[in-house]
Amino acid sequence: MVVPEVQIRPFAARDAEVLGPWLDAPGVSLPPGGLTQRWADRLLADGRVRAFVATVGGVPVGFARLDIGPDRLAELTIAVARGHRQRGVGARLLELVADQAKLLGIRRLHAVVDEKNRPACAFFERVGFEEQSVLPLAVTFVRWIHDATAVELEIDSGS
Repeated sequence: MVVPEVQIRPFAARDAEVLGPWLDAPGVSLPPGGLTQRWADRLLADGRVRAFVATVGGVPVGFARLDIGPDRLAELTIAVARGHRQRGVGARLLELVADQAKLLGIRRLHAVVDEKNRPACAFFERVGFEEQSVLPLAVTFVRWIHDATAVELEIDSGS
């Protein structure tokens, strides 16, 4: 399989319209009220979140989000546009986001996947995540990030 040249860039508010349908699927959802500009603005304003758009030839084909906790653990959300699945885009996007995670000093990624989403479960297993726990209706996958360099990440705790 030839993997397309995938690049990532930071998420921007203008991406919300394109990405919204990808994030409104089983196991992944937008905040109540659906896709709105407020959703994108909240995402961009949250100092604990890093979000990325994957592109092929300048066209958005994927999305990844890291929700970073103070313990250097990040919850990963990843979505790939329907026409680009099973082509290596998700794996490449994950590699690029893992590189960003290292730069941010993140030690561990975890993903919570709907237990019925077998393709997503298989994906995470294939790209080096380990099944950590089975919750009611969900499976948690974990991947350690080695050689993470410690870079200060300022997180506004709201206090």
